[in-house]
Amino acid sequence: MFRSKAMWWVLATSGSFWLPVTEAGTYETHGTPRGPDLITGATTPSDSGGVQAGQHVVWDEDLEGYFSGQDLHGINGWKGWDNDPGVSAQVTNAANHTGGGRLSVDIEGPADLVREYANEFGTTENSGQWVYRAWQFVPSNMSGQAYFVMQNTYDDGGPYNWSVQVHHDVARGTIQADYDGEELPLFTDEWISIRIEIDLDTDLDPEGLQSYYYDGIPLYESVSWSDGIRNGNPGLVQIGSVDLFANGATSTYYDDLELEHLNVSCRDPEWCCDGDVDGSCNVDPADFGFAMAFYGSEDPEILCQFDMDCNNIIDDVDLDIIVELFGTCNEPRIACSYPCEHDWPCDGDFDRSGHVNPADVALVFAAIGSRDTQDLCRFDMDCSRVIDETDVFIVRELINICDPPRPVCGECRRVPTWRCNRDVDGDGQVNPVDYGLVQAAFGSTNHQDLCNYDVDCDGQINPVDAGLVQTLFGICDPPDATCP
Repeated sequence: MFRSKAMWWVLATSGSFWLPVTEAGTYETHGTPRGPDLITGATTPSDSGGVQAGQHVVWDEDLEGYFSGQDLHGINGWKGWDNDPGVSAQVTNAANHTGGGRLSVDIEGPADLVREYANEFGTTENSGQWVYRAWQFVPSNMSGQAYFVMQNTYDDGGPYNWSVQVHHDVARGTIQADYDGEELPLFTDEWISIRIEIDLDTDLDPEGLQSYYYDGIPLYESVSWSDGIRNGNPGLVQIGSVDLFANGATSTYYDDLELEHLNVSCRDPEWCCDGDVDGSCNVDPADFGFAMAFYGSEDPEILCQFDMDCNNIIDDVDLDIIVELFGTCNEPRIACSYPCEHDWPCDGDFDRSGHVNPADVALVFAAIGSRDTQDLCRFDMDCSRVIDETDVFIVRELINICDPPRPVCGECRRVPTWRCNRDVDGDGQVNPVDYGLVQAAFGSTNHQDLCNYDVDCDGQINPVDAGLVQTLFGICDPPDATCP
C-alpha cells in the first residue's frame, strides 16, 4: 500500500479510486525515535526511521526489547565471536541514546559481540548501495583500546575477512583506522554517530567501495570494501557482519544500530507498466483517478509516484500522459530525480525571510529524524544524511547572522576560504606556508583535503599541486573555481 507522511489511503465513497486523507499524528515508523546526546540526559524523539523514497532500513536494533543485564548471546541474531557465549555482551541501563528509551549494549572486557547479515536482506548480492549506522558512547575514563569492526566474510570458526577495523583510544585521544593509520580526534562522554557508506556495485572498483564517517567527519573515503584492511587478500563483495570488540578495554556503549539499503525504488506500489501508478498491471481510469487525487501536490513521495514529466508538480500534463497510456503496457519510465539547490538568502534562512530566526530553527526541529531527500537537501547542515539535533544546533548558532549559503552536501567548500588563488590557508597571501600545507597533504584521499589542496583537480594531492602554489608566491589573483 502506498504511504506518504501523515497520509493514509481510504476508499472513496464512489468506489472508483482511492483518495488520500490527512490524519494528524499517524505516521508509520520503522524503529524507535532517536534522541539524546548525553549519557543520562532527557530524550527527545528524533528519528522517524520510516521508509523514505529511495531508502529502506532493512534491520535496526535499539536494544529496547531486552532488559538490563540480559546477555545477548543467541538473541535476535547476536552471539559471541565463533558462537562462544563467553565473549558475548550484556544490555545495560547505564547509558542510552534511543529517544524515550533506557538501554544500550555494554562492550567491555572479553566482549566480542557479532551480528551476521550475510544471507539476510540481500546483502550477499554484490550490488547495491548500503549505509550502516551506529551510535557510540566512550566514557572519558575508559581504559584500553576497543574496536568497531565489520566483516565481508564471517562464519563461526572461519573463514573471516575484514572490511572495517577502527579502534578508539582515550589515552591517545584518537580513533584510528587500522592498516592505514588515518586518525580523528576522539569525542568522549557524548553520543557520537558512526556511519559507513558501502557501494557494492560501483564501476570504480570491482571490490566495492566504502567510506567511514565519525560524527559526520570522514575518517576515510572511497577505499576498498572487500580488501578494507589492505592485506592484498580481498574477501567477498557482500556485507557479512558487524563485530563490537572490547579487546579487554573497559566499557564502550552502542545503541541504535541499523542497516539501510539505498537506491531502492521510491515507487510504492511498483509500476508494472508505464503510467500504472496503482500497480495493477493495467493503465486505466483508476490510474487517472489516483493521479487526480494528488493534483497540485509537490510532496517528493507523491511526485515519485505520479510526476510523469518530472516538472516537480502533479498537473494536467501528468494526467494527459496517463490517459494517452490507457490500454498499453510499456516499460516503466525511470523515476524522476530532483536536484538539490540552496536558494536561501542567508545560510540557514529556510523561510527566506532575509535573516535566520527562531522560525528557521523550528523548521529544522520539525524535520528531526527525516531522511527524505528534500528534507536532507534543505536541513542537513552537517551532511550526516539524517536531520538531527546537530542540525538544530547549527541553525540556532546562525540566528541574526547572514552568512552566504553553504554548498549542497557533497560539493566542495574550501575551509578556510581562499582569499587569493591557491591561498590555501586563507590569510590573503600566497607564500611558503601554503606550499607547506599542500605538501603535508600529499597522498591524502580525504574529501576535504582534496577540496582544499588538489589545485589541478586531478583527484590527487602531489608535487604538481605544490608547484602550482609556488608559481603564485606574492601574487593575489582571484581564486579558481572549486573542482567538480
